[in-house]
Order: sequence, then C-alpha cells, then structure tokens
Amino acid sequence: MENYPIILDDNGKPKAIIQNAFDVLIKDQLMTSTNGYETLEFKMPAKDLKRSYVANETKVRIKDRGNYRDFIIRIIEDDKANKFTTAITCDATWYDLNDPEPVSNITLDSVGPTAAMATILDGTEWSVGTVEITVPHDFNIKESMTRLQALRAVPTLYGGELYFRTYEKKVDLLEEVGEQTDYLCTYEKNTSEIKRTIDTTNLITRLYLTGANGITISSVNNGIDYLENYSWYDNQNKPRVLKTLYHDDNRFTNPNYMKQWMAAYLDVISQPAINYTLKVSFIGGEIPSLGDYIPVFDKDLNLSKQMRVVARTINVLQPEDSEVQLDTALKTLADQLSSALDNGTSDIASVSDAVENAIQDISMFNLLFNSRGDDGFNYWVNSGFTIDNTAGVSGSSAFVTTGEMGVEKSLAQTVDVANRDAYTVSAEIEIDNLIKGANGKVGFEVTFEYEDGTTETQFITVG
Repeated sequence: MENYPIILDDNGKPKAIIQNAFDVLIKDQLMTSTNGYETLEFKMPAKDLKRSYVANETKVRIKDRGNYRDFIIRIIEDDKANKFTTAITCDATWYDLNDPEPVSNITLDSVGPTAAMATILDGTEWSVGTVEITVPHDFNIKESMTRLQALRAVPTLYGGELYFRTYEKKVDLLEEVGEQTDYLCTYEKNTSEIKRTIDTTNLITRLYLTGANGITISSVNNGIDYLENYSWYDNQNKPRVLKTLYHDDNRFTNPNYMKQWMAAYLDVISQPAINYTLKVSFIGGEIPSLGDYIPVFDKDLNLSKQMRVVARTINVLQPEDSEVQLDTALKTLADQLSSALDNGTSDIASVSDAVENAIQDISMFNLLFNSRGDDGFNYWVNSGFTIDNTAGVSGSSAFVTTGEMGVEKSLAQTVDVANRDAYTVSAEIEIDNLIKGANGKVGFEVTFEYEDGTTETQFITVG
C-alpha cells in the first residue's frame, strides 16, 4: 500500500491512501537554467469512496523506491461521458517557489552559493540542503523575479546543478546530479524497446560572435572572425552544408574567452540532437537517477558515447514499464552560459565572472580541437600517426601509431587558453608491448607560453 498516493491534510499528515489508484506515473526532467519538471499523474475510479479527499491544491505524497516525494494537486479531470474514471495531475511542491511573490534588490558581496540560496529562500518553507560548491562571487539581483527564477540563476553564476528534495523541503546545489552507471544501451535496427530520434533542425556549421565594442575572434584566429565545424557531414559522407548563426553579446571582452566558448558551443550545435527513449527493462530493470550517465552503443550510427538520463517516466506500480530518455546533455560551456548569454540575465551582477567560472570549471571539456580524432587530423600537426575509426573511447575514432627505434612520432596542437592557475591534461592511452630504447620517451610534452614571452616545458611520461 505504501506505493499508492497518500492524501495529506493541511498539517502535512496522512489523511487517506488511494489504494485503488492506477496508471501512477512520476514524470521528471533534469533541471537546467530554463527547463526542468517534476509531476505526478494517477487515475482512480470516479465513484471511489475516497474521491472526496481529492481536491485541488491538496498535497499528495508518494513513495518512490524508498524515498518520499511531495506534490500538489493541480488538475482534476472527471470523465463526464461515463463517470468511470477521475484523472489527477500534480506538480512538485517546488513549483510554488514560482509564485507571484518576487525577490529583488539582493546585494551580496563575495559570498558562496549557500548564502545566496539562503537569502532567496528566506521566508519560505524551504531551506538550503547540500552545497558542493564554495567558490565566492558577488551575487546581485536588481530586477524583480520569482524565487524559482532567482534559484535558477545560482548555477549560472557558481556552476553546478540544482536538485529539489520535496519531502525534506531542501534545495541542493551539486557539482553534478547523477553518477556513472553500469547500465548499457545498445541500439540496433528493429530494436523494439528503444526509440531513437535524430533531429537536424537546428544544426549549425558556422558561428559568428561579436562582443563588446565590436570585437571578434579574428585577432586570435588567423584573421578569421568565425569558426566552422562540418564533422557530422564528413562522418556521414554527406556534402557539407553551410548553416550560419550570428550572435552578438557585449559582455564578451576577451577574444580568447570568445573563441573557447564558440568552439564548445559549436561542438554541440554542429551535431544533430540525438536522444533515445527506452524501457528500463532494456537496461536491466532498475530505474536510473536523473543525471546518470549510461554508455550508448549505436551500431547503425557507429556512435559510442556516454549519454545522460535527462528525463524519466516512472511507473510507480509497475517499475518494469518505466521509461528513461537519454540525451547528450553533458555539462558543456553552452549549457552553463545559456542564461547569461541567451536569456539576458542582466539582473545578475558580474556576468563576466560567470563566463570565466564556466570556462574554468567546465567538466568533460577539452581545450584541444578534435581531441578524439573524429574529424581526422584537422587542427593537428601530425608526424607518424594514423586514424583508427573503430578504436574510439569517447568518440568513434582514435589516434594510433607504431613505435620505431630512433624515430620520433608526434601529434601537436597550439591552443589559446584562459587565465587560470592550474590545468589538467588527461587522455586514455592503450599501450601494447611497449619497449623503450636507451633514450626513448613516451608521453605528453606541454609547453606554456606566458604573457612576457617566457616559456615553460613539462614532459609527462606514460607507460
């Protein structure tokens, strides 16, 4: 009985259990700066004796795999044709943070996200939960906005992702919602329990960006004021199609930042939007959490990548019939800056800080162009390497070479980076039967060139 909807009284105490409920579905979506939903739907016999307990704005609690989740009844639909069924739709209780009561004129100097969130939630039933980010920033809200809008602004400035715990009335700010899983999704033609959607409607291959005072990236891009990415057309052996996007934003003042953001953004929008909807029975019968990463192997598209659970439909009474939606919704620069650059959050001070923070704190983002080899040797200076289109890890391809005594083989690329105190170099390397000569070296050589013209070189040995 514990998995059936529980009607609560005005004090939050259980009032009635709807044990005749059916088609009990929880639908939720990963929270972003603009999107994210969490709803409960269920049906019951219209003549059920407990129908009288079901009323608009009444709270409902349900147990989902050991955890309680609270909702508010918003829509009640009685079937007037036969009077047999009543359908109920509920919103998660955090929807009420979008009520008309606004917040404005918040000025917080050099504070962490905990203080910002506590100020936003002050006067509500909600409080700050787990916060995994502590870097301080100036947080200012000038124009009136709802508390939910203000909360969505927090990860734009500080990074991280929001997560609402409705039973505890806590708002978390996590580095990233979800985790890596042992599930596996393999797509083949005629697979009955998985649906694939490929959408090229908004695909872009050339991107222009104009910043403050008309600056472009031409000064750091060999005189060219745009970036291009035709990798999808090339990989599909299709003729290249020019699809151009122009964007202006005077909050960009640094051409290097501009180029990095453009490259990251173009890496996303130059690819079709691909998502998969599948039954949980297809991946072992357990329901993954929002944000979880699942390896996807698509033999038809020759695609191998980690994809995130961005939305779910949980069948509470029949979990095996639940569905999850997988998408390439990785934490990219475009995601982190969507609010700052596309939705005009001028009411948040220090947008430049948000830009720099997003660039520096971005995960799963490589400053190297074409770091996976999916676009051949574009952007690389190659000496002695080949491309293996079947050996990719995060992409379809990999760089491959065979060692020779006394012969140096290398791949090199020069990148313009942002100002920061530390950098991370990472790669997945497979070494077979490695034998080094007397002066042999295998690894990374990284050279930093500073503003004063001096350089520093470090060699990182592997194997």
